[in-house]
Amino acid sequence: MIAYAMNDQALPMVNGFPCASSCLVGMETYWVKALSDISVLPKAFSNFWTDNAYRIPSGPNGTESPKDLAKDTVPINRFNVRSIFVRPDPDETLHPEMPNEIEGIAFDSGHGIKRVEVSTDGGDTWTDARLDSEIGKYSCDAGGASWTPRDRGQYRLMARATNAIGETQSQGQWNRSGFMWNVIQQVDVKVG
Repeated sequence: MIAYAMNDQALPMVNGFPCASSCLVGMETYWVKALSDISVLPKAFSNFWTDNAYRIPSGPNGTESPKDLAKDTVPINRFNVRSIFVRPDPDETLHPEMPNEIEGIAFDSGHGIKRVEVSTDGGDTWTDARLDSEIGKYSCDAGGASWTPRDRGQYRLMARATNAIGETQSQGQWNRSGFMWNVIQQVDVKVG
């Protein structure tokens, strides 16, 4: 895709004026910000970034072991299901007996987010969050959950999303490049 305008205005310099190119294949890792020329190649482009760097293990969830690195890798090609906190901020101090909104966003590779759960006790119990609105095919505003902490102290809040085909965030995941990270999100807050 070649972009020359944004919101019916000339493309701003920060976005690649006069034209910007984006390769709409997979995860947008092979994008070029400012476009100066185009070359048509007779075969797939080959360099360090495409052959080695932007690749993930071909197994489920892009996971491998540090002791047994995957031999078979593929280009990054999709998003894992994931949710992240928008509010509260890490290390934010909340007040006991005062209602708080836990807010976030969730996304996946285009199947749609079916459920987001929130834990306010470090994962011992989980409550469904409100799903407010879909933000395009790949994400939704997780809306949030109301939480009124009763006691002072440290709390670990956690969020996990599940998409429409049953994929959910993992308890643990590792690959050599850190791509497709989708471990259950955590944020520590103080009530005081």
